[in-house]
Amino acid sequence: MSSEHPEKITGGCLCGAIRYEILFDEGSAWPPMIGTCQCSMCRKWTGCLFSTDLVVEKTQISPDWDTFESFAQYESSPGTKRAFCSKCGSSLAWFNHDMPKDVIIFVGTIDEQFLMGKVLEGTVKETEHGKHFERGTGYAKKLTDASTAGNLYWQNAIPGVTDHLAGPKFLQHFIDKAPLPETTP
Repeated sequence: MSSEHPEKITGGCLCGAIRYEILFDEGSAWPPMIGTCQCSMCRKWTGCLFSTDLVVEKTQISPDWDTFESFAQYESSPGTKRAFCSKCGSSLAWFNHDMPKDVIIFVGTIDEQFLMGKVLEGTVKETEHGKHFERGTGYAKKLTDASTAGNLYWQNAIPGVTDHLAGPKFLQHFIDKAPLPETTP
């Protein structure tokens, strides 16, 4: 695995019943398209003030999620289905009919070793505050940079809390709208 372009990234649900790989061959975009969303549905679905979303082609996902017994979907609005594990309830992804070749994966489901880096062998030390260790390089910075897809539902940004995100800003969805003009303080 190159530090610039991994061959794959793995992830899954909290209980481990659903596991996936995102495959990145030489023709795959790296970093992939990343966006955030502050719509009410994403907030409620993720339990966070905004979701951070990784957009990849369905063909990059292995195995097919339909093969997992606990894979379930909920139609949250016409043409949009949200995927989750029916065993532990973890939100995994969403699918939109306007983007039929893509799956939008919640970055928080990606395995720790790819987000923050692997724990380096021999660095674990017990301290009065708990275990301390060093990590290798992860991909979190590249996998959370919304400059590629932008920030959706910007009108829901909370001043002083979620209005600091970098990248293009869209009042609603980005598919058929132009981003807001850049402003400087």
